[in-house]
Amino acid sequence: MQKDRLRIERINKDNIVDLHYTVNGDEILRIELGMKDTNITSDNMYETVIQWMNKTNSISYCIMLNDSAIGMISISHINEERNSARCGYWLASKNRGRGYTTEAFKLILDEAGAMGISELRSTIEVGNKASLAIWKRYAPTLIDKVTNYEVFLKL
Repeated sequence: MQKDRLRIERINKDNIVDLHYTVNGDEILRIELGMKDTNITSDNMYETVIQWMNKTNSISYCIMLNDSAIGMISISHINEERNSARCGYWLASKNRGRGYTTEAFKLILDEAGAMGISELRSTIEVGNKASLAIWKRYAPTLIDKVTNYEVFLKL
């Protein structure tokens, strides 16, 4: 039996096609992302991601399982003077609970380190236990807020 192979690759016009099928076919994910449109085109999705990356000084990556796009992970709000950035991600609902986000997170830490980023942050909703577990492995100190955790990770 062949082992699944997970990798991340920068968003491009080819992998966004697969990613848009993932989003369109996943009602749970669309609700979580606040997407009401059930027929997002790959061109529209690509344009939206590129605009967001430019606006937030970010780099987005497709989370690829074998040859299928199952999610996205980003290094965002990159501050070159402070060598800091934020990290966010989402994964297709059918692929959750299998360690894929944890594996993608490890890969994004390598990418961030290669870029010279020494501090990575995120805001995580208190109820998002899976995401909290990922960050706690690398950033055991969380700043507790009423509805969110602010997490900081030194690379």
